[in-house]
Amino acid sequence: MKKIIYILAAIAVLSCKESENKAFEKEVVQVVAQDATIEITPILTDSISVRALDYGNGNYWYAGSKGSYGSIDVTTGSPTRGLIKLNEDEDVEFRSIATTSNYTYILTAGNPALIYKIAHKDGAVEHVYTEVEERVFYDSMKFWNDDEGIAMGDPMGGCFSIIKTYDGGKTWGETSMYRITRFCSR
Repeated sequence: MKKIIYILAAIAVLSCKESENKAFEKEVVQVVAQDATIEITPILTDSISVRALDYGNGNYWYAGSKGSYGSIDVTTGSPTRGLIKLNEDEDVEFRSIATTSNYTYILTAGNPALIYKIAHKDGAVEHVYTEVEERVFYDSMKFWNDDEGIAMGDPMGGCFSIIKTYDGGKTWGETSMYRITRFCSR
């Protein structure tokens, strides 16, 4: 039986056509050999670490370290900037961002977990959610329409941290874990 396997393997290796391999190599070389020019124009220069990006309402939105967030208008390239602090001495660190038709939501990493809602029409910022727990750490957030959104974080107590909103981010609530027990390590 082993001899048959060795013979079949040898036939498979020897039956490869060299000409097809060379044609592929030539195609790759031609693509790589083309001259390409990329021009990068700085829009915003800062010492922040951008950790979240999204597109919505004609703007690229960002959020990151030191409580920084903002947007860049697609048509004009002009940036808007914002800053959120817990208090004078303590910055928040944003981890995730999600946009809807009228709002952008930004989510912090770590304790406390905070969600802020930014109005597209006037830039008004509203604090809409707080979770205080030593191990809390949310990683991502997404809205699938203007009313329904979800945020997911690292496991606590053996299950993922999941919160949802059904009212456009006005209120957030924990998801019952009985529906996703296969993700739990109980």
